[in-house]
This record gives sequence, structure tokens and C-alpha cells, in this order.
Amino acid sequence: MNPPKHHVWRPFARLLRRLLTLLPGRWRLVQLFPHLPAGPCVYVVHHQNLTGPAAALALLPGQPRPWVLCPFLQRRACFDQYYGYTFTRRFGWPRPLALPAAALAAALVPPLLRGFGAIPVYRAAQNRPGDGRLRRTWQLSRQALARGESLIICPDVAYASSAVCTGALYQGFLALGRDYQRRRQRPLPFVPAVCDKAGRRLLLGEPVYLQPGQPLASQKAQAAALLASRLNGLAALAAGGAAANAPRKPGGLSPAPDGAA
Repeated sequence: MNPPKHHVWRPFARLLRRLLTLLPGRWRLVQLFPHLPAGPCVYVVHHQNLTGPAAALALLPGQPRPWVLCPFLQRRACFDQYYGYTFTRRFGWPRPLALPAAALAAALVPPLLRGFGAIPVYRAAQNRPGDGRLRRTWQLSRQALARGESLIICPDVAYASSAVCTGALYQGFLALGRDYQRRRQRPLPFVPAVCDKAGRRLLLGEPVYLQPGQPLASQKAQAAALLASRLNGLAALAAGGAAANAPRKPGGLSPAPDGAA
């Protein structure tokens, strides 16, 4: 049986990324930890009301695959999300204005996210017993990591918050670390990433790893607490401007070319 093919971003996704990196005042990627491990990793990105995932897709090396809530990958569900919640309830737009905006978003967002190789994620209310949805998210993620692909995950509970400080994090994704360790015989790095909006930078910090020898729940809780601490440390560096003189990977101030490892 042939192994699954390596995912490749679709041409429009690659073109959009290239255009974003050419805009005036473009963002930069700054690596504050000097020796990130080779191979796949999970970039744990502070959401910051879409700023985080947008910057991550534009700047992170290679073609990492984002975890995305399933409604944004299906046209009808995407329309319902934007029209029934985002534009009307959250932004307070009148329905006559929200209707065409939601229709346009539903036409553009799902194919764009699929072009980035998005892996669908389902909220608890969207999971039906026995329908395999959670298993599909897990299988796609496991296959991506086995092929050497990295993932982008924004686990903020308060994902709509634009605050620089990280609050509570969902922890389920951290079980990928134990699965990867068992299958590949090496730890999976979870790399924290925070947007410095004022400096127009995406800051990468020191990786976090699960600590074997403890119950999985304890491993996840400890890793989540350490990730939150390091995410908030990156935010503090950004706020204080101290990151400017931190050690950087050669060439790390510019977006990496497509296909970089």
C-alpha cells in the first residue's frame, strides 16, 4: 500500500501567502529560542482574534497545516456561522448588511482554508457518538506529523479576545505528543508563538514537551501551564521591546520560502 502523499498547499494559498509577505510594512518572523529542533512540530499560536493564525500562515516556515473549526470548511455551515453569529450577534451588523457579507465569506473562506490544508476540528456539541469526527481530526493530524508536516493550533478558550495575555487553553491537542513519542520514538515539540502587533512580528519561543512517566492528564495539565507561561512571556517581551536584541536564527527576520523545513 502506498503511503499518503505529502500535503501541498494549493496554488492560490501559496500566492496569497507570497502577496502578504510582499506588502509594505510586512510582518517578520523572529525566533527567540536559538535552536528549534528539526522535524515536525506543533506551533501553539495565541489566537488574538484571528491575528495569530493569519500571521502564522503567512510567516511560519514550510507549509504547516492549521486546525480549523469545521463550520469554516463547509459553505453552508460557514454562511450560518457568519450570518447567525459573527456579523449579527458579535459585530452587531444589521441583517440586510450581514446577509451579503456572510454570502461572500461563505464563498471565499472554505476553499481558501482547504487550500492551506486545514484539518477540521469539531466542538463537543458538533460531535455525534460513533460518527468518527474526533477520530478523523486525530488521524489527519497523525498522518501529517508522520509525513514531517507541522501543525498550527490556536487552543485559546477565549479565541475572540484580542488581549495580548493568554488565558485558559484547551488541552486535548497535547495528547498528540504522547502518540508521536510512541510512534516515532522521539518527543514532539510544541512551539509557542505570539504576535507582536506594534512591532509587526511573530515571535517563536522555547518549545514545550510532554513529560513521560506520569498520567496523560497530568502531562497535559503541566504542558498547558508551561505553554501559557511562555506565551505570556513572549507577550511581555513584545510589550517591553526586549525581544529586539534576542538571539535570532540566521535569516529569521524574513518569511521563510515555501517548502522550507
